[in-house]
Amino acid sequence: MFEPLCRVCGLTPATAGIYLGETRATVVKWIKEQEAPPEEHLYRIYALFDAIEHEVERVITAWEGAGKPTQISYPIAATDEKAREMGWPSIAVQKTVAAMTQATLTEVSVGFEIIE
Repeated sequence: MFEPLCRVCGLTPATAGIYLGETRATVVKWIKEQEAPPEEHLYRIYALFDAIEHEVERVITAWEGAGKPTQISYPIAATDEKAREMGWPSIAVQKTVAAMTQATLTEVSVGFEIIE
């Protein structure tokens, strides 16, 4: 369960480790099911997935409020460090928001606005 949830959220073993305050090697053990992750880490990953879903809903609501244009732009950090400053564990997680938005709004072109 841990590995698919990380993948859906856009977390690699390295970024999951940073996000959870663990080493990449520890995360790999959880992914390979050699050890079980602590329950609180699972809750954090579930909470991240919820945050992604809420952000997708926010983007869709903003799109509707803007008159449903055929193109929208989603802000993506230039670096993982900048993504963390923006409240996301990594750029990949931000891209997951954009991808989930695109999957929902198939008639819309979702692009990126790179934030330095």
